[in-house]
Amino acid sequence: KSGDRNCNFSLDISINLSASDGWGSNLDPTTVRYRWDNSNCTGWWGNVFVNGQNITLSTEWDHVLYLCAADYAGNTQTWSGIYRLDKTNPVVSANNTSAAWKNADINITLSASDAGWSALNAPTVKYRWDNLDCVGGGTVFVNGTVITLSTEWQHTLYLCAADNAGNTATWNSNLYKLDKTNPVVSANNNSAVWKNLDISITLSASDGWGSMLSNA
Repeated sequence: KSGDRNCNFSLDISINLSASDGWGSNLDPTTVRYRWDNSNCTGWWGNVFVNGQNITLSTEWDHVLYLCAADYAGNTQTWSGIYRLDKTNPVVSANNTSAAWKNADINITLSASDAGWSALNAPTVKYRWDNLDCVGGGTVFVNGTVITLSTEWQHTLYLCAADNAGNTATWNSNLYKLDKTNPVVSANNNSAVWKNLDISITLSASDGWGSMLSNA
């Protein structure tokens, strides 16, 4: 058998099978066989192959490939190798996104999981605020981490992750909107002194940051 083994793959694996007999009586072609996940590849249990034949592994999980062969003199040989296939992307997400403005710090729970077999590659599980490149500049987190947004304005949270087979996932939030600044209201011409003419009063209302005044 030639090619890679004992590695994690994220795509179907093409495997080239090899069988040869270096001296003497030559291989008995009926004994040159392979079998997945069971060491008994002799007899009808195994699949006959010829030297140079390619087979494809498309089923996810940890698999062991067994090869066996015999020559006409009765000499035998066996071989085994591990193949790990995970084609399932991880999943990352966060809660408490909302189209509504909030007026207090926002606690956000980060989630990361991998239903595939290779498991998350921990250093790649990251978050980053307001920049989609969380791979290069993000902060590492673990599943269930709670972060707090305390900076006012509209923010986008980006998450990214990879598993040990190289499958990747990204996620970006709807906006997190935070405005902790109270609006300001006032009026002019107020006085403790009595007036003898109608009083003209200018009313003022403003909101210095974020969510703007509500008309309700």
